[in-house]
Amino acid sequence: MNKEATIIDHESGVAIPAETQKSIAVMNQVAAGLAELSTQYATLPDCSTDEGYDLAKKERKEIAAVRISIEKAHKAGKAFYLDGGRNIDKMKSSILETVSGLESVRKTAIKAIDDEAARIAREAAELEQARIDRIEKGMSKITEYMHAITLKDVNEALAMLDCADYNEFDEFADKARESASAVAVALTERFNELKEQAAEAERLAAQKAEQEKAEAAAKADREKFEAEKREFAEAQAKAKRDKEEAERAEVARQKAEHDKALAIQAAESNKAAAAEQSRLDAIEVAEYAETKRIADIEAARLKAIGDEQERVQTEKRQAAILAASKSDKKQLQAWASAIPEPPAMSTKAGKSVINDLDVHMDSIDAAINSLPEGEE
Repeated sequence: MNKEATIIDHESGVAIPAETQKSIAVMNQVAAGLAELSTQYATLPDCSTDEGYDLAKKERKEIAAVRISIEKAHKAGKAFYLDGGRNIDKMKSSILETVSGLESVRKTAIKAIDDEAARIAREAAELEQARIDRIEKGMSKITEYMHAITLKDVNEALAMLDCADYNEFDEFADKARESASAVAVALTERFNELKEQAAEAERLAAQKAEQEKAEAAAKADREKFEAEKREFAEAQAKAKRDKEEAERAEVARQKAEHDKALAIQAAESNKAAAAEQSRLDAIEVAEYAETKRIADIEAARLKAIGDEQERVQTEKRQAAILAASKSDKKQLQAWASAIPEPPAMSTKAGKSVINDLDVHMDSIDAAINSLPEGEE
C-alpha cells in the first residue's frame, strides 16, 4: 500500500488508501454514465432473428464488462477496511480475554454475596408472609363465627371467642380483640333472639299440639257420627233390598207356578199332537208302500210287454235274414254250376280266366262268411 497516496477523510478522520480512492473514482465514473448506459441499451434486440441474436450477445458482454469492473472496484476499495476490521477484532479478542477473566472472578464473588443476601431476604419474607397468613387466617376465623345460625352453633362460637389467645395475633392483637368483641356482641344478640325464638317456637308447638289434639278429638267425633250415620243408612238400604228381594222372590215363585201350569198344558197338548202325527205318519207309510207295490207290478208288466215285443221283433229280423240268405245261397249255387271247367294254365287266356276266378272266389268267400251259422 502506498502511504504517500493516503488521504485523510476530514469528516471521519480516517485515512483513505489510494486503492480505495481509485475504486471510488471508478464507481463514481460508472454512476455518472448510468443514464447514458440505460439509454444506449434501452431497446432489447429481436433475438428471434440472427442479427438481433448476435447483437444481444454482443451487448450482454459489454454490459457484463461494466458489472465486472464495478465488482472489482468494490472488492479492492473495501479490502483495506476488511483487513483493518479483522485486525481490530483480533485485538479486541485478546484484550477481552484478559479483562473478562478478571471481571468474571469478581462478578462470581459479588453474585455469591448477592445470592446469599437474596436468599436470606427471601426466607425472611416467606416467614413474614407465613406469619401474616396465620394472623389473617385467625382474623378470618373470628369473622366466620358470625355465620353461626342455630342456638347450639352460636353458643359454641361464643365459648371459642371467650377462650381464644389474642396474643398470637402479635401487633394485630388489639384489632383481633376488637373484632372478636364486635362478633361476640352480635352473637350475644343473636343468642338472645334465638332463645326467644326457641321459647316462642316451643309455645307455638305446644299450642299447635293442643289445637291438633282438639281437632283430632273433633275429627274422631265427626268420624264416629259419620260411621253411625253410614251404618243406619246401610241398615235401611239392606232392609229395602231384603224387602225388594222378597218381593222379587214371590213374583218369581208365582211366575214359576204359572210357567209350570203352562208347561203341563203344553206337554199334554204336545202328547196328543204327537199321537195324531204318529197316526198320520203310519197312514202315509202304508199309502207309500201300497203305491210302490202297484208301481212295481206295473213296471214288471211293462217290462214283460217290452221283452215280448223285443222277442217278436228279433224273430222277425232273424226270419228276414234267413230268407235273404236262402235266396243268396240259391244264386250262389246257380252261379257256381255255371262255372266252366278251368282252362289250361299254359295259355295266356287261361291264366287271365284263372285270375278272374280268383277275384270271384274272394267275393264268394265273403258272401259265405256273411251267412248265418248252419245255413251254408
